[in-house]
Amino acid sequence: MDSSIENKIFFFGFGYTAKYLYEIMKPNGWLGSASIRSRKNKTLREDKIEYFDFFEEQGKIEEQILSSKAVLISIPPSGKCDPVLEKYGEVFKEAGNLGWVGYLSSTSVYGNFNGKWVSEDTNPLPTTTLGQNRLFAERKWEKVADRYNLPIIRFRISGIYGPDRNPLERIKKRTQRIILKENQIFNRVHIDDLCKILYRSINSPRLGRVYNIADNEPSTSEEFISEAARLLSYSEPERVNISDANLSEMALSFYADSKRVSNKKIVKDLGYTFKYPSFKEGLKSLV
Repeated sequence: MDSSIENKIFFFGFGYTAKYLYEIMKPNGWLGSASIRSRKNKTLREDKIEYFDFFEEQGKIEEQILSSKAVLISIPPSGKCDPVLEKYGEVFKEAGNLGWVGYLSSTSVYGNFNGKWVSEDTNPLPTTTLGQNRLFAERKWEKVADRYNLPIIRFRISGIYGPDRNPLERIKKRTQRIILKENQIFNRVHIDDLCKILYRSINSPRLGRVYNIADNEPSTSEEFISEAARLLSYSEPERVNISDANLSEMALSFYADSKRVSNKKIVKDLGYTFKYPSFKEGLKSLV
């Protein structure tokens, strides 16, 4: 990274992952700014981060990109359109200062492998609209990386859990269910591990890489929720067959694919050891 550029990061979208990552970066001297949908929804500054309206302050956001060392893109595609590339794609050809651009994608790009293992070498065959749109956006960013010689790294992230994003409160309120579907495997990662991996990548960028981010132990949702109930000393939630669960179309899409996602590449490349190698350690920390 260009040592003449300040330790600044710009966040396209400032949701759960971006906020957690910035909490890790701030003590190490990083300054952050972020796009938001509207200034009406946020104060101008919150905990040392400056916000800019994605739609109304294009010039200011471009200035932030050109003066930053890193950019994180967590805004999802809108159909076949990537909002960031649509509005800000041109500025990246001038952003030679950038040492790292992270694009947050999803393991949904792989599609269904009936519980078998997938890696970054697996040919993606997305079965859901979400996965198809993610893969389409990934490939657009890959072309930008090649065209402008930028260190754009694509992260295919599994289900994120952590503080305020877990089944513990629902179990306490007796609103959590266990949805049963034969041979349905999920992959997860604790937010702490996810953000530490992202930060390590920022400090050791590798051109043109794509990485899976998942912990070491894929599991069923039954195993995950049952362990959460056990840790709370609560009875296990009601089990419901997926055909009787009356799930929304969005919820059903999470059960469309079954696969085990390998994290071996990122562990090897970044030398990372998971703090929470499985959901058991992760849930215990949340209790």
